[in-house]
Amino acid sequence: MKKIKVALLATAVLPLVLCSCRNEQEAIKIGALLSLTGDIAEYGQRAKKGIDLAVEEINTEGGVKGQKINIIYEDTKGSPKDGVNGAQKLVLDKNIRMIIGTISSSVTLAVEPITTANKVILFSPAASNPKLSGISKYFFRNWTSDDLEAAVLADYTFGNLEIKDVAVIFVNNDYGLGLSSRFKQRFEELGGVIHTMETYPQNESDFKTQIAKVKTYNPSAIYLAGYHREMAYATKQIREMGINCQILGDADYGVQELLEITGNTSEGAIFSIPSADFFDKVTPFKQRFMDKYGSEPSIFEANGYDTVYILCKAIESVGFNTDDISGYISSIKDYSGASGLQSYTKDGDVVKPIFIKQVKNNQFIIIQQ
Repeated sequence: MKKIKVALLATAVLPLVLCSCRNEQEAIKIGALLSLTGDIAEYGQRAKKGIDLAVEEINTEGGVKGQKINIIYEDTKGSPKDGVNGAQKLVLDKNIRMIIGTISSSVTLAVEPITTANKVILFSPAASNPKLSGISKYFFRNWTSDDLEAAVLADYTFGNLEIKDVAVIFVNNDYGLGLSSRFKQRFEELGGVIHTMETYPQNESDFKTQIAKVKTYNPSAIYLAGYHREMAYATKQIREMGINCQILGDADYGVQELLEITGNTSEGAIFSIPSADFFDKVTPFKQRFMDKYGSEPSIFEANGYDTVYILCKAIESVGFNTDDISGYISSIKDYSGASGLQSYTKDGDVVKPIFIKQVKNNQFIIIQQ
């Protein structure tokens, strides 16, 4: 039996036709719950591009087990309510045993009980809240937990930068709460001081109130935990209000648009990000993506792409039983995917190298790996 070959960072993808044990005219359905419209549509659309590229490659080479892959999309609109509605619709189709999604932690937390109750695999390319670790044997994610990302940044801030006091400004949802609480916990464990924890609503663009309060503490650094546009506007306003301290950010700080918004105000900012080496190499995946879409992929596109290949590899290896698929994904070690080297745990978490990057001359430069 021929085997489908999985995307490697250094080699081309060669998914070959496998023998079919089902009707060859029947497509393998995989659900996808993504924020295709709404406040965080950009991230859902990014993941969708990666998913669509992977499906195109696999189907062009004959599919998996002689069957094409068909992605059934449902739009969560970035809302837990719409996510639940989409999940309920997908699980009613008994041919859908795997769902890719969701993008936000809040929506994922709302959807997971539905997929678990129906023994459907839920594989998120972006949800990062620590509450999701070990939540279900049917849940996986290839974005690292906030616990890991935020702790690495706290260690670097306290140890390498020798910064002992920080103020935190974070988006008031499960994403921001997960990052900020873990950063605070780890930083204080090391002996550091967190002056204040200031929140803001998602999609905020005016941070003057939060920044004015932070300024009274004269912190050595400000940690921004949110989405890239929010952090970009906050960065500009921090500098405009005369604060020259170190700016810290989460992985979303590495989205190219942030540099376009901030101009030179983000110079010197530091952030932690999983698999940062992915951005600095021209891999076969990156080249194919640029050929198809005319732009460079981000970690969201790469993670979406990897979810498809991992699920297809699981089907090829163990079939369609979701208990077997769960066991297979949990056993993956040192898989070289589009988004970098990754292993999976029994808690459904991915383990990837966490890098520290800095904005230098309008570029993102690795400063620790």
